[in-house]
Amino acid sequence: MTADAYTDDYYDAGTAELEYALRRAAHFGLTRQQLDEYRKFSDVLADLPDPVACSYEPEMWFSTSFEERDYAKSVCARCPVLDACKDYTNVISPKYGIWAGQSTATLYRFGRKDEP
Repeated sequence: MTADAYTDDYYDAGTAELEYALRRAAHFGLTRQQLDEYRKFSDVLADLPDPVACSYEPEMWFSTSFEERDYAKSVCARCPVLDACKDYTNVISPKYGIWAGQSTATLYRFGRKDEP
């Protein structure tokens, strides 16, 4: 099911906000499950008193430098939302970067069904 199949009663959002979310989801090819997981993860992040490191240093999580990638992994290991990030990662199936403290190559090697 694609994001186009969503209905207004699925979200508490207003019509304009819902239409915007659906257009963005369709643009990125998100499924309903992926959009749901994104909203849950966003809620977890919004409840934190301080932003998580990946939100203000995103380039570190998508670097080609091994040193920067190792640094990103070490930061993830101490992150207060690591479990939520793992759940989110399992649903969105990222193709690049460091997610939940692991490279996407490692994620696909250990337990991922949808290898690129």
